[in-house]
Parts: sequence; C-alpha cells; structure tokens
Amino acid sequence: MSDIEISLLSDCTKTNKEIAELLKCSVVTISRKRKKYGIIVPRGLKPGQHNNKITKYKTNCIKCGNLFELTPCRKSTAKYCSRNCMIISEEYRNILKNVDKSYMKSEKYRKTKLKEDTTEYRKFRNRVANLTEYVYNENMFKINPNNYIRTLAGIDGGYHLDHIISCREGFDKGYTPEQISDVTNLQMLPWRDNIVKGKK
Repeated sequence: MSDIEISLLSDCTKTNKEIAELLKCSVVTISRKRKKYGIIVPRGLKPGQHNNKITKYKTNCIKCGNLFELTPCRKSTAKYCSRNCMIISEEYRNILKNVDKSYMKSEKYRKTKLKEDTTEYRKFRNRVANLTEYVYNENMFKINPNNYIRTLAGIDGGYHLDHIISCREGFDKGYTPEQISDVTNLQMLPWRDNIVKGKK
C-alpha cells in the first residue's frame, strides 16, 4: 500500500464515502483496509457534516410522575410514560366513556358484521375450497399418483392442487361448487405454472 493511500485512510477529516471516491473503491473496502493495516480513526461527525439525530424531549408522566423521553411529534400529545399509566388514569377512562359509539347501533353497521353480507363469489370460493380438500383426500392416488409434495408458492419442487376450470371461470359460467371440486377437474401443477395460469 502506498503512502498516499495510508494518509487518506488515516485522514479523520474525510468521510468514508469521500475516501472511497478518491481511491476508487467501495465504502466497505475502506473499513476492511483500515482493519487490515491497523489504522484507527475517531468515530463521529466530520467537519461540515450535519447532525441529523432527532432531538428528544423529556417530560413527566401525569399519572406516576416518572420522567420519560418523547420525540417532537409527540411533544403536544404524550402525557403518560406507559400504556399501564394511561389505562389506570381517570382522565383517559373518562375520554373513553364519552366516545360516541352510536354508529354501532345503526342498521348499516350491523349489516357489515353479518355473514350474509359476504359476497356471492367469496361464498362460492369458500365452498369450493372445502369440497376440494375433501375430494382430494378421498381420491389422492388418482389425482396425485406421483405423490408430488403440496407446498406454498416459492418453495422449490413444490406443487399446487389446481382446478382445470378455475373458481372464477366456474362462477362466471354458472357451475356449482360440486362441479368445480369434482375429481375430473383437479390436477397437480408446479406452483409457478399455477400462478402463471392464474394470471392469464
């Protein structure tokens, strides 16, 4: 290593990025070279660099009185040092008591919570999924004679149980869940082929 390189690596007024540009190498290489040749430089800000560290404020918890730190964005809202202090606080409990929950008694809200409000296609797909598993378990050797391993997408060598006529296509054409789940409509496909097929 030349004297110029050693002086650059020892220069504590330059950042690693600046030295890397001068030596035409990566920032990681700078750290490795310093370690290799035993060059130690003080850590911290270089001249001209700005401190981007977020200033933290300290305040006392209104419940227990403990001092705690908070970021500027929470300076005007944070009152409690922990969730426990917040929950046992009378002030917080009163806020919860006075929250308007009248919308939960409306007919519109009630309907969003009913199972009957589930879309027809989702009901159809769920029924197909349940029937498909049952049919597969009953006819495993017929559908999967090579004993392919069923896996999630992304696992090498994995296969999916595929519907030759897809759920969506069957729903649009008016087939029943029983027809889509029939043994003649099931096949084993590599997971990648199944995903490609689904995007067509």
